[in-house]
Formats: sequence, C-alpha cells, structure tokens
Amino acid sequence: MISRIKTRLRQRRSAKALPADTYANLVGSLFGTMGSFISAMLAGLIGPTVAYIRTGHFFFAYLAAALCLATAFRVYIMVAYKARGERHERNIAQWELLYALGAISFMLLIGINGAALIWIHADRIAQFFGLIILLGCIGAIAGRNAARPSIVVGQVVALTLPLCVAFWREGGGWNIGLSALMILIMVSVISTTKFLNRHLLKAILSSREEKIQKERFDTALNNMAQGLCMSNGTGSLSVVNRRFTELFDIQQDLVGSETSELAQKIVSSLQAEEFEGLTFVAGFERFIAHPNPGVFTVAMKDHIYDFKCERMTDGGLLIVAEDVTEMRIAARKIEHMAMFDSLTGLPNRFQFRNQMQEASDRIVESGGFSVLYIDLDRFKEVNDTLGHPIGDKLLVMVAQRLRNALKRANVVARFGGDEFVVLIDEVLFMSGLEVLCKRVIDTLSAPYRVDEHMIIIGASIGTATAPHDGRSADDIIKKADMALYHAKASGRGCYSHFTISMDERAREKRQIENELRDAIRNNELEVFYQPIVNSRTGKIKACEALLRWHRADGTFTQPSVFIPIAEETGQIVEIGNWVLNRACQDAAAWPEDIRVAVNFSAVQFHHGRVVEIVKSALQNSGLAANRLEVEVTETTVIQNADATTITFEELAQLGVRLALDDFGSGYSSLSYLNRFPFHKIKIDRSFVRELNDPKSAAVISAVRHLSDILGLSLVVEGVETKNQLTILSAGGACDIQGFLFSEPRPYAALKTVLASGYIKPDEEASALALLNQSVA
Repeated sequence: MISRIKTRLRQRRSAKALPADTYANLVGSLFGTMGSFISAMLAGLIGPTVAYIRTGHFFFAYLAAALCLATAFRVYIMVAYKARGERHERNIAQWELLYALGAISFMLLIGINGAALIWIHADRIAQFFGLIILLGCIGAIAGRNAARPSIVVGQVVALTLPLCVAFWREGGGWNIGLSALMILIMVSVISTTKFLNRHLLKAILSSREEKIQKERFDTALNNMAQGLCMSNGTGSLSVVNRRFTELFDIQQDLVGSETSELAQKIVSSLQAEEFEGLTFVAGFERFIAHPNPGVFTVAMKDHIYDFKCERMTDGGLLIVAEDVTEMRIAARKIEHMAMFDSLTGLPNRFQFRNQMQEASDRIVESGGFSVLYIDLDRFKEVNDTLGHPIGDKLLVMVAQRLRNALKRANVVARFGGDEFVVLIDEVLFMSGLEVLCKRVIDTLSAPYRVDEHMIIIGASIGTATAPHDGRSADDIIKKADMALYHAKASGRGCYSHFTISMDERAREKRQIENELRDAIRNNELEVFYQPIVNSRTGKIKACEALLRWHRADGTFTQPSVFIPIAEETGQIVEIGNWVLNRACQDAAAWPEDIRVAVNFSAVQFHHGRVVEIVKSALQNSGLAANRLEVEVTETTVIQNADATTITFEELAQLGVRLALDDFGSGYSSLSYLNRFPFHKIKIDRSFVRELNDPKSAAVISAVRHLSDILGLSLVVEGVETKNQLTILSAGGACDIQGFLFSEPRPYAALKTVLASGYIKPDEEASALALLNQSVA
C-alpha cells in the first residue's frame, strides 16, 4: 500500500515536472473542436428529457435543468479559453481545473440519470436511452480526455459509480453482476486512457525534442560564419542558411532552386562583370560536377570567395561558401612581413636565403651566380649622433639607391642593421665585379639630404662567386662576408673578392680566439708600462698600462692582432678587468706622484658595470682614485653617448681622471671636450710622424692652445727622435710618450726608473726598440 502511494506521488511529481509548453499543449487538447463538444452536450440532455417524457417524474426535469446549467458552464469555459488568445503558462493549471469541474459534474449528472431510471423501474425505452447515452459517454471520455488521465478517472467514476450503486441496491445475482461489470468497464476505460496518455505524451515529447533540435539546428545554421546550402539527389536546394544569401546579397528564397542555377544567381546578385561572371559560372559548374570537388576559389567584385563541396550518400551536395578576402589579405601581409624587411621593403635574410638556395640548385643550368655583401661605412656614427629615426630614413634612401643602381640584380636584400646583400644570377668575372662594386660605392657615397641634415657615408663590399668559391648558399654568403671583413680592414670605401688566403686568415683568427682563452687561464698575458714624461724636465707623470701576450712556446703575439679579436668576441671584458686590477696593484707601489693610465674598450662600456669594476680595483689595491686615469677613444664616446656621460660623471665624482686617447684620428668633435669631463687629451701618433709638415705642427699647436684654455693636460704620443722632441718642446711644455724615453716594459724593468721619478731621452735605445718591433 505504501509502495503504491509512493509510486503515485512519483507519477504526480513526474507530471508536474513536464515542460511548461508540453503541459500547456496537453491541457489545450482538452479544449478541442467545438462541434464534437456540443454534440456530446446535446446527447447528454436527451437522456433526462426522454425520462421525464416517459415517466412524468419532475426529478428528471430538474436533472435536465441541471445538465443545461452544466452545459452552459462548459460552453462558457470553452469559449473563454479560445478567446483568451496566447496561453500563459502560469494560468494553465486554472483552466485545467475549470475544465475538470465542468466535465466531472456533467458526467455525474448523466450517471445519476441512469441510476434514477434503475431505481424507479422506468419503462424499458427510458432505460435504454439512459444506458445508451451513458455507455456512449464512457466510450468518448478516453478518446477526448486522454491528455489528462486524472480528469478521465474523475469522469468515469462520476459516470459509473451511481449506476453501480443502483444495481447493487436492487440486489439479486444478476444486478450485482451488472454492478461488477460496470466496475470492470470503469477499470478498462481508465487503463485504456493511461495507455493512450503514455503514447500521446511520448509523441508530444518526441515532437517537442525534434522541434527544439530543429530550432537549434536552424540557429546554428543561420549564425554560421560561412554560407551553407544543401541539395537533394534531384539537384534541388533543400537547405539554404541566412549567411549564404547575405554573402552574395541574394534577396529571393533559394530553397527549391536548382543547384545548376546557383552560380548564375550569385553572378546576377553581385552584378559581376560579364567576363568575370562567365568565368565563375563555368568554373563553378566544373567544380560541382567533379567526383571529388574539394575547394574552388574565385575572385569577384573585389572579394575572394572559397567554395567547398562534398557529395552526400543520397547524391546531393553540401556546399559551403566563405568570404576569405580579409583572411587572404592578412595572410599576404604576414607572408610579406616574413619575407620582406619592414623598414626598406627589400627582401629580408630569409627570402634571400631561399633565392640563394634556388640559384644554387640550378647552378648546372645557369653556370653560377655572384653575391655582393655590402656594409655601410660610418652609419653607426649617424645613428649615435643624429638618432635612430634619421638613421632609419637614411637606410630607406640607401635601399632605393641600391634598387636603381642594381636593376640587373635578381635580389637586393637587407640582412639587418646596415648590411645589404645582392644576388646576381650569373657569373661576373673580376673586371665585371670591380665595375659593379665601384658603381655601388660611388652611388652610396654621394651625399644624402635627410630632413635638415646633409649626411655623407660610404660602403665596403665583399664579393664571392659560385661555383668558383663554393656551391652551397651558406658557403657563398660566408665567403662574401669574409671578403667584406677584409675590405673593411683595408679602409673605408673598399671592395674585395674572396680569396683562399681570407679563409686561411679566418681560420687563424678562430685559432687565436681559442688560444686567447687558454692564455687567460694559463697566465700568458702580461702588463707592460710605458712612461709619460714632461717634455722639458724628464719628470715621469704617469705610465700607460699596455697588454702583451707571450705564449708558452716563447712566441709573441702583437696586441694589434689579438686585441681586435678579443673585442669582437667579448673576451676584452674579462681581459680588461684583469689588466685594471693588475695595473692598480702595481701602481700602488710606485711613488705617489706617478699615475697609471688604463685603456678601456668601447665593449667594456657597452657591457656596463665600469664604475663598479673601478671601485673594486681601487679598493682591492689601495690605490688612490686620483692616481688612476681611464683612457677611452672617440669610438667609446660616440656609442650611446647618454649612458657614457653618466658613467664618466660617476668616475669623475670618485676622483678618477679621464683621458681622450688618439685625439685627431676620428671626428675629433670639439663638442666631446665640452660635454664630457675629460682631464687629458692624447694626440694621435700620426701627427708626430708628419711633424715636419707645417699642417701637422699647426694642428698640434692648435690643440696645445685649446687644452691650455680648457685646463686640460696634453700628451703627444709616438715621439721617437730628439728632433721631434725639440720641435714639440719649442712650442711649449707638454707631456711626451714614446720610444725616445722608453719602450713599453715589464714593471720589474722599470722599478729603478720609477723610484727616481725621472727618465732621459735615449735616441739609440729608441731606434733599437723600433727595429725590434718591426722585426717582431
């Protein structure tokens, strides 16, 4: 019993759990066609009316009147429901209740009419009318109200229960049997109703799910980014989404149209040009007729469309269309960015490498190719002095000049920075390469007007030719780069073709690089010192620390050989720190009025931490800061001038003295002397070599006066003869550095001289030192 109650409760909860729209539809089915409803009402009124006529009992007249009222109530509910318009889910339960009240009350009156005819033993005609109407109502209940079984139960019980009571009251076996039969009929109707309800509910829910799925499909279909249409096996379009018509601005409904007409409708809607349209129609027809259509791309009316087509099992087609214009434009931009330099518009390293590989692959047919590797001279100085925006504009102008000068070239590319590479898909002999290189150098060396600046730069070029110098793309580029390195070493504005000796020198360079690392670990490096002397008194003012490399095998490597390699590889940072610490420790043992000068590379300044390193060296050695001189060249000054200024100012605050080395060998901009806190100027030795030339003497004299005015010390480098000393001394006192007083020596060899503080000029020793140096 308890389990049945639980089952009923679950069923009720399940009913209540029906989707609101399904519940509304079930209740709505109760209010079916008005015709069948009215005919049932009239049939119900016939029973008591006939009973009244046949029996004359006023009870049946009252019963007929009650049925009229029940009928009127039901008709009112029916009309009101249909007149209410759109159904509201929150009120649907009320309408079900009103319907149930009318239906159950009507059936109760019909049942009472049949029971009364039994009780009063009415004639057979009246009883037949009552029972036939009652049985007809029982049969109609299940069909009309199967949507709501609870109402059917109420109606059947109300209709049959009075009759069962009447038969039971009459007594006798047959009457009790009839009562039991009515109960069986009641159970059968209820069971049939539940069976119908299950199938009805299943059908409604299935239909509802199909509708939801269709709505979802339609929503997804019409919100696709691509246009989609489907045709059936006969070639008629059965599905066309909204995006497809929007894509081609088609106003008409395409469903039902033939697939073969689709291309023409697209052309007409887009109003494409005649040739453009004919080409598309022909291509589209071939496309959809192909057994494996794949993808069909067409450009029409400034748009690019992709059509994809697949055949379905029923012989129909699934066609997807997409406007890929923006995607293709973006892809082309990305491809251009990947293949071309964003600043100059020239091919970049990647594209040049591909072109080189293609040229290398067809070397047998073409006979070979030539490569020019171009590097701009003095471009870095433009960037450092005028700024990167001016430098960028200059690079654009250089690229344009290269295009104009090298029209016969297959590719003119920018490798990055100020490097350009040219591929000529033919072998140029030496004479042809020389003519071409000279033209390029002359073209790039002509003045440039960039904004308000007049800029003059130059170019150095390295060349290599395949297959003579190599066959692979990488090999030829490497050989051209070697030739460029040789050209720049020869001076600005030069060109050089690759030779085997360059490869040998490159290997030697790599060997020196590797051996230099071992030299640092094996303590093969040594610091020598060269005195800086007052030209008139011979008083030693300072000593410059100079690095020397004596190998373990007894050989000697010139600083001019290994220092540039150390700078290029970055080893100069470690070596420079070691030299600084060694020099500070040695100088701490000298007389306090003799300073030590240490050269700093531009690489060391670029690496940073110069002030920190100097502080550490001074602290570890105990050397006073004013006894250390930091020597830098113009290259250091012009590279990242703002950061260099900060470093110089911090060093000056420590008390360290600053010297500008090789003054006169570069730009020698006077602004350097005004901008940076220098204490000393060192004139380049090239002016001393040409001291007999009045111009050189005039330059030295002018710099001497300038240093006096600015309060700077002046050192003249490279003094080797007494004649040079005499000329320099005649112009006024200055400091001298050169072989005339001393060649660079180890600290141990200078201890006596340093202890005395003075040194005399020795021309014979100078000549011997120069001879030894030239031999080395």
